Amino acid sequence: MFSYKSYDYRPRQTYRWQEKWVYLFFASPLLLFIPVLYYSLTTPFALVDDYGMCYYIEFLDNTSRFHKWFQTQIVDFSYGRYRPVFDLYNMVTWKVFGAIPWLHHLARWILHFSTIACFAAAFLQVRDSGNDELYPEIETRSTYAQLIPLAVLLYLWLFFPNSPASRLGPQEVHTVFFLGLCSLMIALIVNMAGKEFRIISTIAIHTIFYLAYLGLSWSKEINIAPMLWILIFYFGFQLRGFSLGKIIAGVPLLIIFIYTTGNIYIASHNSYYGVAPITPELEINNAAWILRELFQFKTSLFITVAFLVLSTSLIFLILLRIIKREITGELLFVIFLIGQFASLYLILCTSW
Repeated sequence: MFSYKSYDYRPRQTYRWQEKWVYLFFASPLLLFIPVLYYSLTTPFALVDDYGMCYYIEFLDNTSRFHKWFQTQIVDFSYGRYRPVFDLYNMVTWKVFGAIPWLHHLARWILHFSTIACFAAAFLQVRDSGNDELYPEIETRSTYAQLIPLAVLLYLWLFFPNSPASRLGPQEVHTVFFLGLCSLMIALIVNMAGKEFRIISTIAIHTIFYLAYLGLSWSKEINIAPMLWILIFYFGFQLRGFSLGKIIAGVPLLIIFIYTTGNIYIASHNSYYGVAPITPELEINNAAWILRELFQFKTSLFITVAFLVLSTSLIFLILLRIIKREITGELLFVIFLIGQFASLYLILCTSW
């Protein structure tokens, strides 16, 4: 049995000074949003995904049209697409905002920043897990090791072009928002492990978790992949200390997943969109495209090198902790985040 004692004897004041610099490093890329936000709010609709959605304004005024939508999206899934949140969002925003581009863009930016807030809050929940009650034998607290993975993930997945979150298309923003909300609930569940059971908090966290998971289901068809990963991680983590109550709490997630799988299967047989046969060539081409855009190989050598260094640091830190058996809540959560986005990009390799 391995036993780890505190091996970092620097005073706590030093840690606080370190944290300030790391937080500054993490927050500095937010400055990139200033020009991006300005130009997006002053730019008219440019894509058919934007101005082509104006027909949704009729749905809330026409009962028969709404009933038909409900029938094809919620009941028999005969439309060929499965993204109710996207449709409902467009119905409400086009009804309220009309054809005013900056209001539509601002609404998506609010979702975008809410997504970043969810991920940041989630990480803060587990950043002190080196001292948590889940693994009491590990007493170290390494600030850089805990914050670098978050910086990597936010840099790679949220900030740069052609990642799901960076597009202003509603379905992509909704997908990553619900991923962020699910991540926050998972972080809270990880943080609660080994601590005093509080029924009100548990019910509240799981209720929001169910709604976020359903929102992920309703956002886009490809979300079935991260939904599966979330399900596997949840039950895997809860089985660590087996409890019938914890397993029962996960049943609604399993029901939502089965429901989603059935819906997508039915919708795919009525689809006219994204029906290219899955071949090795398709998967290789898509994987090359995803890697090229994630690491920005055609944008800037500096950015590419920075991404590669950060990613290498992330992999090194994870492997080092696994080898040393420092399996903290923070490490589990970082692995959860990586699996969540990896599953999303893996299924994107089969797209079209």
